[in-house]
Amino acid sequence: MTRLILLDQNLDIKASQDEKYEFIISITKGEKNFETIKEWLTSRAYKKG
Repeated sequence: MTRLILLDQNLDIKASQDEKYEFIISITKGEKNFETIKEWLTSRAYKKG
C-alpha cells in the first residue's frame, strides 16, 4: 500500500529486496514505531524520472 502511494506521487524506494523484506517483517513483529518507519521511508524515497 505504501509503495502504491509513493508511486502515485512519482516516488519510489531505493532499497534491495532483502532490505524491504526485513523492514516489513520487523514492522509486523512490532519492532518499529511510527517515527522509525517514517525515518526509514524518508531516507530511502526518491523522485522517479
